[in-house]
Amino acid sequence: MTRASALFAVSVLMAGCTNQLILDKGDALAALPRQLTNSGHFVVDLHVNGRGPFVFALDTAASISVVFDEVREKAGITPATDKQIVVHGMFEHGSYPLGLVDSIRLGSEEIESVRAAVLPGGSLAGAGIDGLLGVDVLSRYALGFSHSDQVLRLYNKELVSERSYLGWATVPLSESILGEDGPRAYSFDIAIVSEQIPALFDLGSNVSLMNSAGARSIGVRQSRLSHGSEVAGAFGASSASVELDVGHVRIANLQWRNRNFLVVDLPFFEKLGFDEKPVAIVGTDFFQERDFIIDFERRRLLIRARD
Repeated sequence: MTRASALFAVSVLMAGCTNQLILDKGDALAALPRQLTNSGHFVVDLHVNGRGPFVFALDTAASISVVFDEVREKAGITPATDKQIVVHGMFEHGSYPLGLVDSIRLGSEEIESVRAAVLPGGSLAGAGIDGLLGVDVLSRYALGFSHSDQVLRLYNKELVSERSYLGWATVPLSESILGEDGPRAYSFDIAIVSEQIPALFDLGSNVSLMNSAGARSIGVRQSRLSHGSEVAGAFGASSASVELDVGHVRIANLQWRNRNFLVVDLPFFEKLGFDEKPVAIVGTDFFQERDFIIDFERRRLLIRARD
């Protein structure tokens, strides 16, 4: 090999390295073994005010973290005097007490002075979930999930945002905000048949959903459930009686086969202006067997293509 060709080979190799997934386990600020509950939620153990561990579900559709009233005293959370916060859920919204949290410890990472809404837990508390970890905490980091070792890792968000990744699909995240101080909702487009439909990215949802307008637009045959299926949120629940069986769903250049969507018209869709427009919610069922990184800094979701 000539000197010129050797230098060219080295330069190509170096250029390739800049696009490789360089994130290493040693780069992580904290590693959290992820669990999948019987209800299908992603949960991690964490400590609140030095107490615990408590079981919190990840919720990328929650602007503020939530602690359920059943564990508020156990966690030593003091309600903010006379302060209420409006919480928008999938099924309803209301004003709830605001709790002041001195510290949350996620593995070796500790976050101080966190506000949390105090809500009745309902069915989620009954499933052994003590609270929700919302975007107010998660967006301080880049969040990576490794399917091979079932671990969620928190990375410095600048570290992740400065890199591009070979073999990973880049999915832009659009951000919607309800009102001046309302919740954030991140969405991306999914393709079903020949239709592009906006989908809310909601790791707090254990199932994927679609509204009636979306179901009509794609023209896939709907099937009626014999017993119905309950869809539970942080507070409130609804029953879905219709399901869509979709052969292929595409996100960016990646495909998912044989996905099910429950057809439900939620008040939350109307709040986001989708009451008459097609919209879906993509939940944990899409990501249980995929490696992914949420890069909040650059508003993108990175999903690894299957080997």
